[in-house]
Amino acid sequence: MGETRKLIMGTFTEDSVIDRAGKAVAATISNTVPGVYVETWPSKGAYMNIDHLFDGTYDLVIVPAGAAYEAYTGTGACEGEKKEKLRAVAACYPIVSTWISPKKLGLSKVQELKGHPLAVGNEGSETAKVSGEVFDVLGIDKENTEIWYYGIQGGSGTSGLTGSMRSRSPLSRFTRSWRQRMGSGSYPTRTKNWMRS
Repeated sequence: MGETRKLIMGTFTEDSVIDRAGKAVAATISNTVPGVYVETWPSKGAYMNIDHLFDGTYDLVIVPAGAAYEAYTGTGACEGEKKEKLRAVAACYPIVSTWISPKKLGLSKVQELKGHPLAVGNEGSETAKVSGEVFDVLGIDKENTEIWYYGIQGGSGTSGLTGSMRSRSPLSRFTRSWRQRMGSGSYPTRTKNWMRS
């Protein structure tokens, strides 16, 4: 049996969706490619991952397709810095954003979010980015709405099994504030009608 080659994969904030996906990809490669072991390292985001890929810190990175496209074309956040040697190896999963609220608020559309305290994921995360794009369209900003940058580790995680808001870490300031205002009641887990126009 030959020597095992270790590859380093940059993911994202520890325990984020992208970090979890990266760990799953790393385990799949490690368990199916003879002589290769992939170790994941959490990072501060897609663009940092791409920079570290090119400076040799990482051998592989998992990033959203939009960030890879911007890096490859030298557009957006990567304006003027084309990275034409970048190659997409695989598409892993689509990003699905689920928005929930306490039932007693009676909200059924994203248009009704303005003025309510909102947790939008970790600052700089894809969740926060997508939330920001939706907020721009709806006219939601820090002037008219309390916006909190907390993800699963910050305390805004939900339990899909129970439908209740439960933190995977100690209660965050957002979670405590939300519960004080809204109570600790049940939160809907199915939100298909939220994105209707």
